[in-house]
Amino acid sequence: MNKGSKYWENPWMKFDLIELANTQRSITNFVKILTRKEIPVEFTTTGDSMTDGKSITISSNITQNTLDSTIGLALHEGAHCAYTNFDVPKKIGNLLL
Repeated sequence: MNKGSKYWENPWMKFDLIELANTQRSITNFVKILTRKEIPVEFTTTGDSMTDGKSITISSNITQNTLDSTIGLALHEGAHCAYTNFDVPKKIGNLLL
């Protein structure tokens, strides 16, 4: 078993923790530029990527091989925040009741 800082090393991880944090911060900045809002972006490795228009959750294991698709996913969700009218599904749901 690794001790000290070696404990956090993962042989399958392409980024070290500092590089991963910088990458996540850059992706968050891309979203803020697209939306022109302070949208918080949460990163997780399980579950679904989604947005409610006020925050974004990105589900991806960020590596060198998945970086482009992760950025694309974040920008996709950011575009929902910028261009989707989240009141429409609520209005449609109310009409169906």
